[in-house]
Parts: sequence; C-alpha cells; structure tokens
Amino acid sequence: MTYAFRHLNQRERGILYPIIENEQGGSFCNICGATPNSLEANNRDSKLVIDRVDNELGYYIQNHDTGQIIPRLNNLQLACKSCNNTKDRNNPKVEDRKMTPEMVVNRRAEPFFRKWVRGRIEEDGKLEFDDAVNSGAEFCEISTETTKNYLKKMLSSVGDYEIGWGQNGGTFIYEKGQAPKDSARS
Repeated sequence: MTYAFRHLNQRERGILYPIIENEQGGSFCNICGATPNSLEANNRDSKLVIDRVDNELGYYIQNHDTGQIIPRLNNLQLACKSCNNTKDRNNPKVEDRKMTPEMVVNRRAEPFFRKWVRGRIEEDGKLEFDDAVNSGAEFCEISTETTKNYLKKMLSSVGDYEIGWGQNGGTFIYEKGQAPKDSARS
C-alpha cells in the first residue's frame, strides 16, 4: 500500500464530508470545536475543510496489487480554515522536536531490554513474568514501570511473545505459539 498524494476534488469532497461528519459526530472543527454557525457569527468563513490529521501523507491509500484507491478515513477530520492553516506551525514534526531525557533513555533502553528478553527466552524456552519486570529493570537500568510498558508492547497482538502459565503456577512469557497448551487458564 502506498499513499496517493493528490488533493480532493469537489465530487470527492462531497462524498467524504458527510462520512467524516458522521464519524466525528457532527459538523464542527475537530481542533477548536467551532461550528459553521459560530464561525459565521464571528464573521469568519463558515466552510469547514477536510483536514489530514498527520499533515504528511495523502488523503488516500492505493493498493499496488489491485490499483484500488481508498480514503484514509482514520486520518481525516473536519477543521475550520483557521485551524487548518495554523496546525502545521503549532505542531512541529516529531523529528524536529527536542529529545526529552525520557526519549533518550527509551531510544537506548527498549532495544536493549528486548534483546535481553529474547536471549533469556531462547536460553530457557520461557521467562517468568515478574523476573522479566524486575531483573530486566535492574539489568537495563530502567524502572519497573518502563519494563512493564515494554512488555505490554511485546505481548500485544502484533508482538512476538505470549503469556502462558506454569504447571505449578506462575506467569511466564513464551515465544508466540510456544506456550504449553495445557497452561491456559479456564
């Protein structure tokens, strides 16, 4: 899938506007909350525009295999012209922001923690959950809350790991598809 970089024409705007209006629950600026009536009452242009939330990629995605072009509805919102015009200046791109100390730590620590977990699971076939939280925090020099957040991502539906339970109790982390079948709780 690639993004189709082109602007909306009037016909497309006419089709998408009511869909977006329905998705967001009404005709208002999704940034400042202004309605067409309130804009008009303040002598401003009452027309709301279809805005791309991410400001970067196109309004559409094109499937390379089928050639089908579909709107990126999860990235579209209604905005007043004022908010639409000032949005880019108020929200710098992620790569332009100054790195906070937490961001610097995470950039180093998360890959290090993931590698540590992977090594422990490859070595023993599993890793006890509490040990992953506590020993991982100690080994990587990060907080236990941070290790829990990393583990949540690693155990998500797109992650490489899953939870399983040991025969004598205890919660363990396994590589996806490797948790014992009889370990599932009922």
